[in-house]
Amino acid sequence: MSGGNEFRFKRFAVWQDECAMKVGTDGVLLGAWCRIEPDRDEAILDIGSGTGLIALQLAQRTEGFGARVEAVEVDPAACDVAWRNFEACEWRDRLGLHCASIQEFAGFYVRNVASGGAERGIEGYGARAAGEVDEVGVARGETNGAGGVARFDLIVSNPPFFVGALASPDAARTLARHTQSLSYDDLMECCRRLLKPHGRVSLVVPTGAETAKMIGAARACGFAVSRRTEVHSTPKSGPKRTLLEFSRLDFLLAERGRFCRGVAALAAGDCGVVESGSDDDVADCLEVAADVLVIGGSEAGSFSAEYRALTEDFYLYF
Repeated sequence: MSGGNEFRFKRFAVWQDECAMKVGTDGVLLGAWCRIEPDRDEAILDIGSGTGLIALQLAQRTEGFGARVEAVEVDPAACDVAWRNFEACEWRDRLGLHCASIQEFAGFYVRNVASGGAERGIEGYGARAAGEVDEVGVARGETNGAGGVARFDLIVSNPPFFVGALASPDAARTLARHTQSLSYDDLMECCRRLLKPHGRVSLVVPTGAETAKMIGAARACGFAVSRRTEVHSTPKSGPKRTLLEFSRLDFLLAERGRFCRGVAALAAGDCGVVESGSDDDVADCLEVAADVLVIGGSEAGSFSAEYRALTEDFYLYF
């Protein structure tokens, strides 16, 4: 439910007055859909956080085991909004915000954190507060007592996707919506650098050509699709959005056995060498079939039972 510049959910509110991109279905869907592993997930990263919506959803979903949720946002105005939203929520001690591009964040993080070992904190990074800003534009301040970890178990992003489209005259909105600010290749390379071996990357992109481009960029960085959902607005409409989860190809091979190498080799006519299948062949074998989520119900203005079940922890009217 929206009231003026505030969108209220069941357990938190999102102020969005100075943010170019407002609360939308894509973000809520991704925050509710992405897979959480309570026994493993200690650190989560939200890339292109905007208002902080998805980070807030993930903080709510992980409150039972206290995962740390870090958000990265390049637009200073959006960072101000997200910081206000984080400060007002009940999980503020587990939320961090970094005002930088993901390329800057990944470079600084890998140089100063991951290389120092799994127990080292995030030096120079913390929850955004009023005060000094370091050399890559990342606000330093209090870490809210949560410290940091080396690399992430889950990375989520509602990335910019208007490739080559007409840019908006609003510079902030252009930055949020166009891949001229963050290409799929750059996004997946940063995920490769920042993700733990067993980790997952969850994204939402337009169905069709954009989905194919994202899968291609992911494969180039050693990922394969481990979960996929096609989102339909109504029962009679075609899919408009695709929710994607990627895992590292080598991890999927270890988890699911080496049979896919054998399948790929057989398909290539090589029955004697199970390692001869190409990475693309193996990724094809490992990738799962898409399932379907329909948002609207059979009657005008209604919602499907599946959509209600997925988002009922957040929306006030469910």
